[in-house]
Amino acid sequence: MIKGKDTCTTEIKVMYDPDSPHTAEDRALQQKMVWRLYRMQEGLACIGHAVTSARDKAKENAKKLKKGDSFAKTLNDFADELDQLNKTLVATKTGAGITGELQLREKVVGLYGSVSSYNGKPTESQLARMNVLEKEIDKKNAEFEAIISKELNSINKKLEGKKLEPIRIMTNGEWDKKQEES
Repeated sequence: MIKGKDTCTTEIKVMYDPDSPHTAEDRALQQKMVWRLYRMQEGLACIGHAVTSARDKAKENAKKLKKGDSFAKTLNDFADELDQLNKTLVATKTGAGITGELQLREKVVGLYGSVSSYNGKPTESQLARMNVLEKEIDKKNAEFEAIISKELNSINKKLEGKKLEPIRIMTNGEWDKKQEES
């Protein structure tokens, strides 16, 4: 503390409440689970961004094609397939107020909130729920990869042939860098 010309210093020891009913092991498990859920949210955000940016680029390119070009239907079908996947990742219903729609992101965020707001050991059901949600994220990522691997090369070749910008999928590393910059 500085008051005028006088400076007072001391050490402050930050520690858990010694009267806390939670053991160090309980708190360590809670913190480990919070970080795991946080990383799950980041991974889900990365997948969601990749899905929506590919969908939007496909729609944008479809609009640039001449009326009656059958490739526009291919692009719109691809965009629709990605949009259906996106609707399983995040709540997309709009309306006045809260819609009550719960998709994967909302489930992960809800669990993150409940675990992070309690300093004690997570419940067995919370641990089990986290594992289920992690598997769902992996499944959705695999679905996205399957859509991309099945269709993207062919679509991009046709886009290049029509002098349109190909659809590019951001890598996890690029996503991480983008997040650091923002």
